[in-house]
Amino acid sequence: MQVPAPIWPKRAVRTAKARSRATDLAPIITQLRQEGVHSLRSLAAGLNTKGITAARGGEWSAAQVRSVLNRITGTNTRNSLQDR
Repeated sequence: MQVPAPIWPKRAVRTAKARSRATDLAPIITQLRQEGVHSLRSLAAGLNTKGITAARGGEWSAAQVRSVLNRITGTNTRNSLQDR
């Protein structure tokens, strides 16, 4: 009987891809912030306007932007940024 492989290596791969994507998006998010875009919804709209798709190819939501910001800063933005 074959024992299935543990799930955690797959999680590690997904996490590494998400970190890489967040690193790639950091300059774009910084640029949007310098242009006066600060709320999560506005950042999502800015990414959508620039034609940058979310991880699975769809449009950005505020929650997805929050996740990217958490990866970039290493902090929990849920309490520090308001979703307007």
